[in-house]
Amino acid sequence: MSSEHSNLKAKLSMKKYKENAMRLSRIHHDQPMKPLDRAVFWIEFVMRHKGAKHLRPASYDLTWVQYHSLDVIGGSCWPVWQLLHLSSQNVVCCVTRSLLNQERRRKGSTCFRSLKLTCLKLICLLQFIHHNEVVT
Repeated sequence: MSSEHSNLKAKLSMKKYKENAMRLSRIHHDQPMKPLDRAVFWIEFVMRHKGAKHLRPASYDLTWVQYHSLDVIGGSCWPVWQLLHLSSQNVVCCVTRSLLNQERRRKGSTCFRSLKLTCLKLICLLQFIHHNEVVT
């Protein structure tokens, strides 16, 4: 702690650092009017122009969805969701075909037609459920 304190004291006593601090202070204080005068000006400005609506940011007029960019996020996520959905349908189709082929080999071709109809009904049911999810 004492070494940090001594280092700080040494730097503060150096002429180079003091001159730099004074230069930055002059830059900061070089203003056309005093802060109190500036505050009074802006208060009077707002009163003269009845709220100064022209100074409001453009985001004031956006909807909540637009302000938070939910439309952009949704538009970006939609293709990804569609790709995942199509992939899952493809997997269901492949598994169904595999099961159909196994069943056909095991029982012969007589049972194939009833199993195929059952699988088609299952696929139609899944598509109906998916359609209702998208609509709601």
